[in-house]
Amino acid sequence: MQELEKNNFSFDKKKIESVIFSVFFHDTGMSVQPDPEHGKHSRKIAEEFFTHTFRTPFDGMDEVLTVIEKHDDKDYQASKANQSHSPDGLFYIVNASDDLDALGIVGIYRYAEIYLMQGVEKKDLSGKILENSRNRFQFFLNNYGFLSRFAEQQMIRYQILQKFYNDLILQQKTGNVSEETGPTAVINKFEQLILTENIPLQQVFQRVENESKDPYVLDFFRLLKEEMDRGSIQL
Repeated sequence: MQELEKNNFSFDKKKIESVIFSVFFHDTGMSVQPDPEHGKHSRKIAEEFFTHTFRTPFDGMDEVLTVIEKHDDKDYQASKANQSHSPDGLFYIVNASDDLDALGIVGIYRYAEIYLMQGVEKKDLSGKILENSRNRFQFFLNNYGFLSRFAEQQMIRYQILQKFYNDLILQQKTGNVSEETGPTAVINKFEQLILTENIPLQQVFQRVENESKDPYVLDFFRLLKEEMDRGSIQL
């Protein structure tokens, strides 16, 4: 929204509130069902909250609920692709923000966590993530490529994500490479500490620092912490 304002788009209080509501609730359904259909559960949670919070529906509530439900629906994206729209539309802002949060060092972690939660095998992670991220980034470029400086920044974050998972493919193809280093070791840490031991991410950083001796692993988690601390999408 800040980048759009620099390009002569403006946002009133209603639009800002709609974005905030959509962002706050869009992934709450992951707590119920961590799959591509989680938006339906997110919508239900939002509906329950709005019902108990507001005496009457607020202006634009139906659109907010639709965006919450459809934010990760790739078929919905495709159906919108050929329709005329404005870059300051609620769906496009929330969708692009969600997609951009899956790039960079943070994106490497978030993709791995979600896909492993969904039962994707480690040997299949890279292929699925590379394809999904390519589609997400192209959707962003189609709608916001005119924000040239911002798009260039996000391209760098996209390349970081792509390089990691391409390197993971190369490491998996080279059978004599130790799983205690490189991208494979990072994925193993995600699986062990976050999914198996259920340790909060802030504690994961400390565990890795105390237990790991591998420079690649230590550097990765240091960069992940730095990106999480400052906010993943840089302006």
